[in-house]
Amino acid sequence: MYEYLNYAEKVEANRKQKEMDNSVGFICSDCKKRIYKFDRKNKPVNQKQTCIICKKHSPDGVPLEGYVFRLNDCIPNHFNRVDKDSEASLSLHQIIKKFTIDNECVARKLAELLHKENSEFFHPDGLYEPYLDERTMEEFKNIAQEEWNKFSKELKYSRRFTHQKAADFFMGLINCCYFDLKKKVNGTNDFGAVTRSIEKGTVLYRARIVCSDEEKNEFQSAPNKHLGAPPSHLAANNRMSPPGISFMYTADTADTAIAELRPYVGDTIAVGRFIAQKTLTFFDFTNLDSLELREPRLITNPRNSQYYINSHLLSTLHALVSKPFRANSIDYIETQMFSETIRNYQKGIFDGIIFKSSQLEGGVNYVIFGNDSKDEHHSIEYNVKIDTQSDVTFYKVNAMTPSFKEVTSANKHL
Repeated sequence: MYEYLNYAEKVEANRKQKEMDNSVGFICSDCKKRIYKFDRKNKPVNQKQTCIICKKHSPDGVPLEGYVFRLNDCIPNHFNRVDKDSEASLSLHQIIKKFTIDNECVARKLAELLHKENSEFFHPDGLYEPYLDERTMEEFKNIAQEEWNKFSKELKYSRRFTHQKAADFFMGLINCCYFDLKKKVNGTNDFGAVTRSIEKGTVLYRARIVCSDEEKNEFQSAPNKHLGAPPSHLAANNRMSPPGISFMYTADTADTAIAELRPYVGDTIAVGRFIAQKTLTFFDFTNLDSLELREPRLITNPRNSQYYINSHLLSTLHALVSKPFRANSIDYIETQMFSETIRNYQKGIFDGIIFKSSQLEGGVNYVIFGNDSKDEHHSIEYNVKIDTQSDVTFYKVNAMTPSFKEVTSANKHL
């Protein structure tokens, strides 16, 4: 038995060595790591081979032929062969460098191998244009918006608590936000860019309308109780949480906290300062404004990947979740389900959500999910406490200044 295994191993080793000897090029294990879009296994060789990239001798690596199958299978999904040169067109060498490594020798040899494999599409002197252009991406954006609207309608009027497709749609958007964005300024990948942490000691603000002198006294005597998040049985319908689920809605400034109440002229507002008791991690929608979708991976087929098509919604996602409207019992259903999906993402890596205020330009809201505490009252721990060194501040609303613009009537020019 052992003699047979030894013989089989020798045959396999000889086969691999012959493959290396006949290869048009060899990439060592160290240089292979730089070709991050591939996960080719290193192949040990009987004799050291010379890497065509670093020119060093190495005992293991991969032959160039090992990349041909994936490139032949995927590049036609991303590019169309064209006859005329244009600003958008690329050479085959440029495309190969884009998906492998910026090395002219590698590009030239792979171009020759691809031409042998699929001469109908690949030609060393051929020209290619990206499948994704502005028109296509705008079309994808519209399709993704229609998906959001469809699920929003179904969650409101058809299926709500067991809508797996809607849950998968929201989960896909979160994955895109976490893994598939790059900075607009320098174009670098920014994994986890939607994550923002606030340090222990950060000050957040929370406001409540004061309805009587008795309430005013209660705010002063027990601010943590009366300015904090309501108990679950009193939790109302909100943008990110349904009735019965109590989130802690706070803001970056007292002005933002007051504006979010939409008070009337003459109202008295109590504002408390809350201090973060530990580092808190948020899903930050405001970060999306400085990010953009990165180009699809080689293995992603942008022509039919619903995941990739839906990802084009990211440019308007912040506006969707912060959109102002007069809420009734079902208007917030989709944002509530979205926030619940964020809350459970990767077993709860987020403590809350950050999004811009729809009531005060420049204002930012911080919604804290909270965790069930282990005390006998089953209270919720938000890891923020009232600032005991600062008194509750009371404000009187003197005026509300609306901002508006004229809109064109649909039949104005008829």
